[in-house]
Amino acid sequence: MSHLFRRSLLLSAAILTTTCAGGLSARAADPSKPPHAARRAADEVSAERIDVVGHRSVVATRATTATKTDTPIIETTQSVAVVTRAAMDERQVQTVNQALRYTPGVAPDSYGNDSRFDWLRIRGFDATTYGLYLDGMRFTPGSTGPVAEPYGLERIEVLLDPSSMLYGQAAPGGLVNLVSKKPQSTPSTEIQFMAGSYDRYQGQFDTTGPIPGTDGRVDGRLVGLVRDSDTQVNMVKDNRIYVAPSFTWHIGPRTDLTFLSWYQKDHTSGEQFFPSLGTVFANPNGRLPTDLFLGSPDQDKWDRQQYEVGFLLDHQLTDDWSLHQSFRYAHLDLNWAQVYGLGIAADDIHLYRLAFHEVAGADLFTSDSRLTGHFRTGPAAHTLLAGFDYSHSLIGYDYGYASATPLNLYHPVYTVQQAVPFALHNDTDQYQDGLYLQDQIKLARHVLINLGGRYDWAGTQSVTRYTAGGVANAGQFDRVFTYRGGLGYLFDFGLMTYASYARSFQPSSGTNLAGSPLKPTYGKQVEVGAKYQPKGMASFLTASLFDLRQTNVAGPDPSNPLNTIQTGEIRVRGAELGATAHLFDGLDLIGAYTYLDPTITKSTTGTQGKRPQLISRNTLSLWADYQIQPRLLPTLAGLGVGLGLRYIGNTEADDADSFTVPSATLWDGAIHYDLGHRQRWRLAVNINNLFDRVYVASCSGYTSCYWGQRRQVLGSVRVRF
Repeated sequence: MSHLFRRSLLLSAAILTTTCAGGLSARAADPSKPPHAARRAADEVSAERIDVVGHRSVVATRATTATKTDTPIIETTQSVAVVTRAAMDERQVQTVNQALRYTPGVAPDSYGNDSRFDWLRIRGFDATTYGLYLDGMRFTPGSTGPVAEPYGLERIEVLLDPSSMLYGQAAPGGLVNLVSKKPQSTPSTEIQFMAGSYDRYQGQFDTTGPIPGTDGRVDGRLVGLVRDSDTQVNMVKDNRIYVAPSFTWHIGPRTDLTFLSWYQKDHTSGEQFFPSLGTVFANPNGRLPTDLFLGSPDQDKWDRQQYEVGFLLDHQLTDDWSLHQSFRYAHLDLNWAQVYGLGIAADDIHLYRLAFHEVAGADLFTSDSRLTGHFRTGPAAHTLLAGFDYSHSLIGYDYGYASATPLNLYHPVYTVQQAVPFALHNDTDQYQDGLYLQDQIKLARHVLINLGGRYDWAGTQSVTRYTAGGVANAGQFDRVFTYRGGLGYLFDFGLMTYASYARSFQPSSGTNLAGSPLKPTYGKQVEVGAKYQPKGMASFLTASLFDLRQTNVAGPDPSNPLNTIQTGEIRVRGAELGATAHLFDGLDLIGAYTYLDPTITKSTTGTQGKRPQLISRNTLSLWADYQIQPRLLPTLAGLGVGLGLRYIGNTEADDADSFTVPSATLWDGAIHYDLGHRQRWRLAVNINNLFDRVYVASCSGYTSCYWGQRRQVLGSVRVRF
């Protein structure tokens, strides 16, 4: 067990001892307070126990991800977007990718029909590895990373900002924080059954409330899901088992301890690597079918088991000072075998293929301890945050590959492939320690100032043992200081204008010719924007302009092709518009528009001035959902319809801009009917890609293109009581 893990356990034990004692003494000092009453100052609640305004609303007004404090979004000097539980339920989202389709700045579904990961790009930069968080703590990077079940989430918060100041290693464009469902004191139960395209059958439930026999001191919650499903690709499944028990122990009037856990088992297959000939470009033999399986039925599989246990501890020291401690241990096992395409043969018919096999396991420890305080200095009101977080992952995998028989793309015959021997075993030890300090200042109710800095210690040690003999060691250690600042002005009528600057860092893998580890890449962003929350209306509007750069990008040395140097730079300038609104009874609106102007500004490979791959210049999405109200048409009350538009701009297949993947316009739809009072039933049909548009989601070169998701129809029956 690492010294970091021991340090976290000691710190957690110390905080738990202090908080339990503090909670008991607080009750003795003030017996008039009920043991489960709200125990926090009026302008702050725990980062993990926010009641988002309108639990069943698509409009959120508070979030924690941008500041790690409960700050109204209107007072946050960074771009923040929130996808509420209600918004996810309206569209019956089945993945995190689907949940983020109507979010400004985010490009989900980068690789089309792939259920293994939540592939995300934020403001043009990949955020899959260093941009996904659960309850404020990072997932493991790489193929061994966990994947969250969206039914287990209360909301999704997106920070569109280089976020290393609060989180350490981070993607330049921002991060996605997935917020778990927590136990509630009000009893409620939901049961739902679904059936849809590709023989999809799914059952799920969510029940919460006080645990009997605890006198209301312990609230529990149990969320579960079982799915058996095919996909649009022949012989590829999308099966899942998910269960998430949790409970909150109200230790005292000032102390809550929430235990979180979940188990998930997935069975599917790897992504299909289609050639560009027959997808983007015409093939003389015809277009390749979107349901074509390119692998080997006897080998292809992606079997993943993952589980986590952890806790969230909140203790109110005084009316103005509070302690928060988060901890999670996660484990993952993966058995991945796949035969995938390497490119089409000269006859334009046969696909060259490679067989691959990986067996991996990962353990991840993450922790975040922070102190929050409120005080005044003259006319300035301060919210001070001081914290220490760490993550430590241990990853081991066996890996091998071998040539496979070519496949006739138009008349496939699947032959038995030879077992793939393992070529190597790798053990990787990664860690990150970070100390951070932030001060949010409010002057005269109008001027908002946010200043923060952080120092990180991050390292990776890797040992590779080859089956044929030999051992390779690689190590990297980085010490990085990052910071950010924001200035805003809040008008009385609900408008806030702001300007901000932020920096981030992200580790680079590999070494140069001298054997020295590559330095991290750095992100920096200047942003100006405005947010508008009309008084007396459930709506929120945002607009921003930004200049975002990633520096220290690695590339080959022009004077020595065997060497690697870090002089590259990618610049993304852009504008974003976002809107969520509940305009009048029954009507929800969600809209987002993103314009990006991405350019490779420095390069050693002759791509300077080119557009980087996989980045759309224009992305537009609009969703409207209306439910008939009893006072308008009593006989049709409860009936509702939803309609969505998604425009995905074209992308380049590589940094040399060799060819362009065309844009696509997609429509989504829904029809639903609510009935009942004490038991509220909901019947719904949701359709993604309503008109069954056939399109290519992206390409990463001539040999690797990915079909977008075809029409998916999902019917559901839900009861809440």
